[in-house]
Amino acid sequence: MMRRLLQISFILVGVLFFSSLHAEPSFVNEFDSLEFPKLKNPDVTVEVLQNGMTCYLIEDNTLPIVKMQLINKTGSIYEQNDKLGLAQLTGMLMRSGGAAKRGPEEFDEAVDNIGAILGSAIGREKGSWTLAVLSEDLDRGMELLTDMVFRPNFDEKRLEAARLKLAESLRRQFDDPNTKASILYTQMIYGKNSPWARRPDPKKLPSITKNDIQEFHKRYFKTNNMIFTAAGNFKTKKLLKALKNYMKGSSEGEIEFPKIPATEQQFKAKVEKIVGPKSQSYVRMGHLGVKRHNPDWFSIYILSRVFGAGNFKSRLMEDIRTKRGLAYSVWGRIAQGTDYGLFTVGMSTGVENAEKAIDLVQGHVDRLAEGKDVTTEEVEFAKRGVLSTAIFELDSPFKIVNDRAKFHFYGYPSNYWLVAYDGVAAVSKDDVNRAAEKYMHPDRMNVLILGPK
Repeated sequence: MMRRLLQISFILVGVLFFSSLHAEPSFVNEFDSLEFPKLKNPDVTVEVLQNGMTCYLIEDNTLPIVKMQLINKTGSIYEQNDKLGLAQLTGMLMRSGGAAKRGPEEFDEAVDNIGAILGSAIGREKGSWTLAVLSEDLDRGMELLTDMVFRPNFDEKRLEAARLKLAESLRRQFDDPNTKASILYTQMIYGKNSPWARRPDPKKLPSITKNDIQEFHKRYFKTNNMIFTAAGNFKTKKLLKALKNYMKGSSEGEIEFPKIPATEQQFKAKVEKIVGPKSQSYVRMGHLGVKRHNPDWFSIYILSRVFGAGNFKSRLMEDIRTKRGLAYSVWGRIAQGTDYGLFTVGMSTGVENAEKAIDLVQGHVDRLAEGKDVTTEEVEFAKRGVLSTAIFELDSPFKIVNDRAKFHFYGYPSNYWLVAYDGVAAVSKDDVNRAAEKYMHPDRMNVLILGPK
């Protein structure tokens, strides 16, 4: 055990050392006139198994480590209203509740004995299960990963512990004003009962039983609903053979997903004031964003960078924080989602400055929505910030295979790295101004203020 920990420690030290070489030097501005490196579509091995699982693989012998992931289509949006928290509890218990012939303690010990990192989580519309292991222990690691995903035990005692842990996590979310403001704003826009905004009640988690979790797992955990990724020091044929062997007996077949109510495209201006911290105001402003695959997405993305997502060079940051000093933090962006993302402005500010800061944000939205205010200089600067860092999407084999899996999951083309790069590079000032006029609605802004009474 100690040997493996030392091995991993040396590897991590090496990774951190070489990463530090990428720190930005003081003379970086001298290279502003240089052309960006051309992106090339990475070579990824793609295999579709007989059980319907799609696999994305890259052999990389740089380090004696293998990282892998299984993802599937499942999540809290498919929960019944009286079982909120079921998906998250399922994800937690798959890791902690034992698997196959191993009880919880024995399973934890098996993971520790090979120094593996094993994770499990289920979000709104996707679940993910990850493994990082030394290549010499790959076979045992794959056994543990597939047992966790396809043969979980859902131990009753660990279920009770998971309920308590989730309940405490939900309560603590409201202890952080920024998190609380974001949660309440999301509910304000979508509605409290929307699958995209509803929130489990900690007091009702005990009603979720082991049988509920087993049924949830049985419904969604089928091999044809899974995507597998792996990158690292392995041989592809050997790895796929082991994967098929460890998945023997796993379920496959059609899944009937519950119908998710469509988000109503309503834009009604309103203000909500909620009693919170005594010394600061936490503000959220905006309305519905756009759907995934929106044809104007690259223009919208650059608009977000110009407006408030471009760190210290964005309009909101330069004006409200840097120039006027009216906010501790301020940002804004238009996000995409499966069924509409959110257009959100977030601020934390002193109570005495909140009203003025809100008016300034409204003024920026007013001007942008006229469709004439964005300049060529702003667009070019925002594009340069995106394009100059695009190469870092391809700096890790594990990141590459996971991107391919994400493209597959959300229905993007397999070369979306290049599509996105070329799409951003082609965005013009007129494109951004048209996007601002079309997708920003200053007369329909929702405002949530969390602060003193």
